[in-house]
Amino acid sequence: MQAYLGSGDRLSDIINLRQARKQRQRKQADADAAANRTRHGMTRLQKERAQKEADRRQRLLDGKRLGTTDGSDGSAGDAG
Repeated sequence: MQAYLGSGDRLSDIINLRQARKQRQRKQADADAAANRTRHGMTRLQKERAQKEADRRQRLLDGKRLGTTDGSDGSAGDAG
């Protein structure tokens, strides 16, 4: 079934307005995210890599630590 305007132009296809609105919002959100990434310098992937590298370095440092992790130096203190 085709509908025509008076000038002979064909009308647009029927669209689901809810889906069109959500699609427009997703595109806007993607554009905003891209602008924020460029504005703030690092992409999500770069931030994840930096965080993983920091975690790796912290694990290596903790593995080389002398003494206990509770802050005590291992002495008995009041034992005597």
